[in-house]
Parts: sequence; structure tokens; C-alpha cells
Amino acid sequence: MIYEFTFIPTSYSARYTFSGKERDEETGYSYFGARYYNSDYSIWLSVDPLSDKTPFVSPYAYCINNPIKIIDPNGEEGIVVSGSPGNHSNKRHFLENGLDRALKSKSHFQRKGESTTWLIYNDKEKGYSSDLINEYSNKAKEKGISVKVISDVDEIINYVNNKNGDGSRERDKITSFYYVGHSTPGDLCVGYGGSEQNFDPSDFKASAFSSGTYVDVVGGCRTAVDWGLPIFDTSIIAQFSRKLDKKSEIHGSNVRVQYSGGVMTNAQLLAPNQGKEIVIYGRR
Repeated sequence: MIYEFTFIPTSYSARYTFSGKERDEETGYSYFGARYYNSDYSIWLSVDPLSDKTPFVSPYAYCINNPIKIIDPNGEEGIVVSGSPGNHSNKRHFLENGLDRALKSKSHFQRKGESTTWLIYNDKEKGYSSDLINEYSNKAKEKGISVKVISDVDEIINYVNNKNGDGSRERDKITSFYYVGHSTPGDLCVGYGGSEQNFDPSDFKASAFSSGTYVDVVGGCRTAVDWGLPIFDTSIIAQFSRKLDKKSEIHGSNVRVQYSGGVMTNAQLLAPNQGKEIVIYGRR
């Protein structure tokens, strides 16, 4: 008896492949946030952006050649901070423009798949109503923007420096930073008119930021101005310049900015007081 066997070719296409990462339909490569992986040839198409942290390992390696114990999550992040309204009669100023800047931060992503986190500081004394918080949180989430509502500046500093802990900020560097809120020369005054909490870029770690970070703090008053005295902090943009590399661009305001309602561009914020947008670069 003669048996005949017919081989029927089959194909298998999975959207999520090696390490659960998504395959790019256009290229056929697996996308890891910071770089692409060619599973057909088992090679990376670019070096690990954090390879300088492990000079003893090939920059084309994955998870320091130990994928059983170590994972490599998606890459970088844009951050937007909105301060509380304080004594503003229009309580939407910083929320409306914070959402706008969160959307704009996407234009500064350095790699496909990056995310934006919007930190809304809700002051315990002169903050936002729950209705406003819910309204803008829902709008942001519809646009794929993550929202964190906080009431202590230490939470802002900790998120910028450490993200969720366990080295997560080292893996997810910041590629853009926007600020919309009250400020005075040298300080970002998220709690102005209420608890008076404030913070400034000197509180941040340089290691939290990616090469070529884009910073826009024109949304705060006089962020390009300092008091001119050594006992006071230097300007906000000067403080950022000490934390960022020479490829990074930092934008600030040289006058009091004025919000008149709705989404406002930097030029519109500066125009009433005939201000200029000051641009400097990182020094590292």
C-alpha cells in the first residue's frame, strides 16, 4: 500500500511577537519604543539608547543579555505640568492650555510609541473643582494622554526624577517638558494664591532627561528672568540649561504673561506686555 502525503503550507501572523511587543505592519519589525527588532534575522536595527550605562555589554544587546530576569519597557515620555488657578476668576486657564500643550508635546517625541503624562496640581486651598478635574481628565484620556492629579510638589519632583521607582525613569527618559501656571523669577508657583507651594528645575535630576529634550515654560510669568542677586535662584530656563545637554532647547518668557480665555499660543500670552520668547540651549 502506498500512502501519499500532501503538504499544505500555512502562514502565521501575530501582531504581538517577541517579548509581547507589537509588530509594525509596514516594516515587519517588532517595535520596542526606543528601537526596532528584526525577528527574521534576530538583530536590533539601532543601539540601545541607554547603552552607556552598561559599557561592558554590546549596545545591540537586549536586556543586558538576560531577558529572563530583565524587561525592556517602551521608551520615553513627555511631561506637562499645570498649576492651580489661585485667584484667577477663570478657573479653566491652566487646564485648557495644559491640555493643548499635552497634545503639542507629541510633536517632540523622538521615537514612535512615546507617551505624554499631564500632571495637574490641584491645590488643597485654592484648587480646581472635582467637576473641572473630571472634565479635563476625560478629555485628555480620549486623546491618549495619561493624567495624574496631585496636591504636593514633592510628587511632581519625584515623578520627574523617578517616575514609578525601580529605575523606571532611567528606562523612560523625558523628551519634552511644558509648564502652564503661575510663576515668579526662579520658581514655578503651582500653589500661588493658595498653599504657595512651588518648585524649580534645580530639584530635577539631569539623568531624568533625554538628549535633545524640548522645554517650554513660556506658560509661566518671567521664566527667563532672574532677580539679579546671588542669594536668589537664577531664571527657570537657566536652571533647566544646567540639567540638559547642548541638543536641548529651552523656551521662556521675559514678561508677565496674560491669559484671556481659551487656548493661547506663546505669542498671544506675551503680546499684552510686549514680551519676547527667549530661547536658550542646554549646557551639559
